[in-house]
Amino acid sequence: QTAVSRNASAHLKKEFNSHSAAGTDFAANTASTVWKNRSSIFWYRVERAFVEGRYVASGAYFQGYNYKNAIVDLRFFTRFLVALILGVFVGRCQVFPFVTPGSGYSLEMK
Repeated sequence: QTAVSRNASAHLKKEFNSHSAAGTDFAANTASTVWKNRSSIFWYRVERAFVEGRYVASGAYFQGYNYKNAIVDLRFFTRFLVALILGVFVGRCQVFPFVTPGSGYSLEMK
C-alpha cells in the first residue's frame, strides 16, 4: 500500500467508527459528501474545459505532435465513444431510433 492509500484507509475507518458510535448511516453520509464535493468543483471543471479547448484551438497542442501523441488521442476518443454509446444505452435503453407508426421497425413488430 502507498502512503496515500494508507491515509485514505485510516480516514475511512475513523469516519466509519464515528458513524457507528453515533448510530448514523455511513453510506448515505458518504454519498452526500461525494455529491457535495462534485458539485463544488463543477464550475472549475467547466472553466478548465474551456481553457483546454482554447489551448487545442490555438494550435499549441500540435507543436511537437508525434505518433505517440496520436495513440494517446486515439485511446481518448475510443473511451469517449464508448462512454457516449453507454450513455445512449443507459439513457434510452436502446441504440435504435424511436419506433414510429410508419417506420420499418413497427412493421417488423406486427
